[in-house]
Amino acid sequence: MEPWHKILLPLFTLLAAFAAEGDGVATGYRPSPMGNIATISSATATTKSLLKATSSSLPSSWDSRDYGWVTPVRNQYPWGTCWTFAAYAVLETQLLKAGRGEYNFSEKNMASLHGFESDFDDGGNNDMATAYLLRWSGAIAESNDVYRTDLTEWQTTYPSVSMYPAIQVHEVVWVPARTSLTDNNTLKEAITNYGAVATMIYWNFDKKYDKDDGSYYCNAVTGASNHAIAVIGWDDDYDKSNFATTPEGNGAWLIKNSWGTGQGTNGYNYVSYYDTTFATEDGAVFIPANEGEEYDAVYGYDALGPVTTLPHSGEINPTAYSTEAAVFTSAWNEELAAVGFFALSASLSYEISIYTNVTKGAASPISGGKCAYTQKGNTKHPGYNLVSLTSPVILQDRTNFAIVYRLTVPKSKYYHVINCTANYSNGSYYSYAEHDSGETYLGKYAGSSFSSWIDASDYYSDTKVGLCLKAYTRTTLEADDGPDETEDGTAALADLNSYNSSLYTQYSGSFGAYANIVGLNGRTLWANWLLGLDPSDATSEFEITGFTVSNSVPYVSFTPNLESARKYTLYGKTALTNESWEAVGDANDPTACEAKFFKVGISQQ
Repeated sequence: MEPWHKILLPLFTLLAAFAAEGDGVATGYRPSPMGNIATISSATATTKSLLKATSSSLPSSWDSRDYGWVTPVRNQYPWGTCWTFAAYAVLETQLLKAGRGEYNFSEKNMASLHGFESDFDDGGNNDMATAYLLRWSGAIAESNDVYRTDLTEWQTTYPSVSMYPAIQVHEVVWVPARTSLTDNNTLKEAITNYGAVATMIYWNFDKKYDKDDGSYYCNAVTGASNHAIAVIGWDDDYDKSNFATTPEGNGAWLIKNSWGTGQGTNGYNYVSYYDTTFATEDGAVFIPANEGEEYDAVYGYDALGPVTTLPHSGEINPTAYSTEAAVFTSAWNEELAAVGFFALSASLSYEISIYTNVTKGAASPISGGKCAYTQKGNTKHPGYNLVSLTSPVILQDRTNFAIVYRLTVPKSKYYHVINCTANYSNGSYYSYAEHDSGETYLGKYAGSSFSSWIDASDYYSDTKVGLCLKAYTRTTLEADDGPDETEDGTAALADLNSYNSSLYTQYSGSFGAYANIVGLNGRTLWANWLLGLDPSDATSEFEITGFTVSNSVPYVSFTPNLESARKYTLYGKTALTNESWEAVGDANDPTACEAKFFKVGISQQ
């Protein structure tokens, strides 16, 4: 079998253009190896089943600003970070639309901590934003990581650090790319439904931009998409004479750009319907958690999100079903409340089954376990779907559990969305995500009958792949189970509320699942450990927000760093029981520690 990247990845040259031709304005969109859902999936007939508007049911014009759904125009100068601005423009719109007020998120944090094989100024795309947001690395408030125009300030003086997100993103809607210059209704309905869509364009100021009207029309593809924007409206009657080069008809899209209010019309532009580069790749909408419906932890092995797709072939080519599974271990007493997965189409029927007390690392993800719960439904949209379980599954401390996800697919072909090491045709790596055995599994079929399981990491010999499945939990611990004040009167970290900046870890290159310990008065100590590793295993390397434990040696780091004025003492215990909290070493003189629950005592030097 050929290596997956020779079969699946589109044969294009990596083009991350970071200056729009003719003007020197930063852009920064780089294509994703995922490709468009309409060309990936054999189920194209259902990709738009959620978006069925006809031209007669849509208004002739739309402007989401009229509804108060659009936050102020930002400025990405001088970096190639347009993709972060487009993503957050859409997320901020969702919050305004939901009546939750005006948010301003940190594009710097996303651009710096996206986790892919590229620097902050090397560009990105919606799939990179998806990975960052779904693993809860963001969204971070702008005030906690301010955008910087000076390189030294960006990288050295004010480096970006991991923080717990101000907003959890629960779903991502993929809006199918335009298939022709008149294929506009799908995108229009998405705008009316969500207020804004993050999409892309090839931007070249030379002879294509009318500075008087802020209008843009490109009728010749001279390069790949190079700029990400948020489209917030349209006008069917926008006069074609307003463009520097006259298109074949009237009509234009209204976009929110990221070049400040001095460009275009107060930062907005009209792009002709007949622009040959506009929205030719799938757009995205980032959906936040409803207020009060957040989760305490997210488990998943797809830290870099959707990278490419794995087609059914041979032994995993079903006639009716597509089956995947993932195995996790609960961090403590909690309940499994939701499951998340990607689907290439809307309205596909699924069945989710939860198995508890499985044998981790076995040939089958459900080995030794018992089915504790099953729930059926239909996918809501192309993209990342989150399904809340009607009856949460109770998980005791350190319980191995498996999610089995079966999708009924049309015809006899479907694609799994996977996370893996991916390189472009020129050998420039996009991501580096290696997966271990015993994490995710593919179901094999004989006709329509399930046959057996295959470990996803073993499917290809030259790279380790993993499936994009996540589990969401809430703690079932009571507040009294958490850390108390220490004997000398110093407070546990979970009980402090006097810090303006979030605590952080300094590990780069890998990301994990967030979870929490309930502390005194219901406050929480948030933890973050590397995916697939066991926090109670002293030989494993894992992270706790506020301090890092590597091979059982703890280190403490804080923002702001008050080390000269404070003494930090790390306390731990192996379980949240009546056993006492034992000091496991001063932050500056770490000692071996096998605890998996921690608190930090802080006192004057």
